[in-house]
Amino acid sequence: MSSKKGFFYTITALHPEVTGSCLLVTVHYPDGNTMMFIVDCGLFQEKPYTQLNNQVLPFTSSKIQFALITHNHADHNGRLPILMKEGFKGKIYTTATTKRHMQFSLLDDYKIMLMNAKEKKQNPWYSETDIRNALECTECCNLEETVYVNKNVKVTFLDNGHLLGSASIFVQISCYGEEDLNILFTGDYKPTSIWKEVRKIPEWIRELPKTVVTESTYGYMESSEVECHFEKDIPKILGEGKSITCFVFAQGRAQEVLYLLKKMQERGEISTKIPIYLDGNLAQINTKMYQNSEEIDEEKRDFLPENFTYVNKENRQNVISDSRQKILLTTSGMADHGPACIYVPEFVARKDMVFYFTGYVSKDSFADKIKNPQEGKIKIKGITYEVNVDVYSTSEFSSHAKADEIISMLREAGNVQLILINHGQKESQQIFAQKIIDASFVKKVEILSEHTALVGKFGLIKIMGSKLYCIKMPKEENATTKNEGRIPVRRKSFKNYLVCRHR
Repeated sequence: MSSKKGFFYTITALHPEVTGSCLLVTVHYPDGNTMMFIVDCGLFQEKPYTQLNNQVLPFTSSKIQFALITHNHADHNGRLPILMKEGFKGKIYTTATTKRHMQFSLLDDYKIMLMNAKEKKQNPWYSETDIRNALECTECCNLEETVYVNKNVKVTFLDNGHLLGSASIFVQISCYGEEDLNILFTGDYKPTSIWKEVRKIPEWIRELPKTVVTESTYGYMESSEVECHFEKDIPKILGEGKSITCFVFAQGRAQEVLYLLKKMQERGEISTKIPIYLDGNLAQINTKMYQNSEEIDEEKRDFLPENFTYVNKENRQNVISDSRQKILLTTSGMADHGPACIYVPEFVARKDMVFYFTGYVSKDSFADKIKNPQEGKIKIKGITYEVNVDVYSTSEFSSHAKADEIISMLREAGNVQLILINHGQKESQQIFAQKIIDASFVKKVEILSEHTALVGKFGLIKIMGSKLYCIKMPKEENATTKNEGRIPVRRKSFKNYLVCRHR
């Protein structure tokens, strides 16, 4: 493709649907030279797909000039250590808040990876040295400050309510004598945040012609369809004399739930005499960082409820054995990792306990087994337990915008020539594409996943099929190979086969 004349770029979503987010952009210059960069480099999550992390990245890492990271979720930055291990020598750009949280989350990912590797008798995918190398080459960018990453590319990180530190990223690619090629990557997007007011897209960016690569996780859903009942459920459950175990994600969800519990205390809806606990090392680290974050409105930094206690190895057994009513927040959100694995067998058979899932539960996760027990029973490490707890769940804490909210943002983005839909289940992408077409405010809409888009100064030139991963899936028991337990791929022979959702 580099033999073609002209100034254009190709962009490929290296994740057919949601998990394992990574976008590969190759810029082609009139003299035949090319330049490659990536946006995000995430782990594949959910049990059916984790073996994909055991394959080498579907590009030559040493040829990637720089990486842009939208936010600190493992499915967006968890493979950065693998990128380093495979020879990446460039810079990684993200916000200061994302980098601060990333140093702890990558280590937490590493511990989980080691545990899984030991269980499956595989070699680790990367080392702590690879994590340190990734952090050392990470540069921090202020919101709305334009940064030159090389002589031909400048980037501007824009405010985003998805997660503390998250950003949409505006990329301007220049070439002497040519009009700039501009791309806005929404990342995982939400227009609002409980912690702060989210800034709108600056006017100067609105005026420039651009392609927008947008997520579509909830592209099938309108914001009016979301049912908010958490703040009604908690007082009701406590009024019945039951205790609550809330399963939360370490960054974002845990802190939001604590904030709402405090508000319920202040309104007199729940008693301050009922103790509230938080277990999970990473959740506790993130909570303390939120308390000191300048990104959060000052009056909201004091969000810990009364009668609150952190749980660790020293006091965990006391929390378990204490029969008094309580609210316990624990990681992980899907009950697959962390202290949740300790609490579930202790509490699952208790009729005076409620399990409350505060986020998306993937099929085949442990949370899914609890929500849908076979004949009212689940098996944990070979032991069968009766499921006597009541199980509640809510989607109201989702940090993703719904279709109408994304369309509103796309309208506000100004001079949009092309919209490329990305990061959603296939059905969601298709439904969302039609919603945008029906809204009639942009000339061209294409689904990027499973395709490579070729884009020039006049917009879309061509959309091409793009196969991503090796055709033959390795058997789990034979997943270890000479490449330190990682599975090489034929870089020209790929296949899409993911069917998953963002949590």
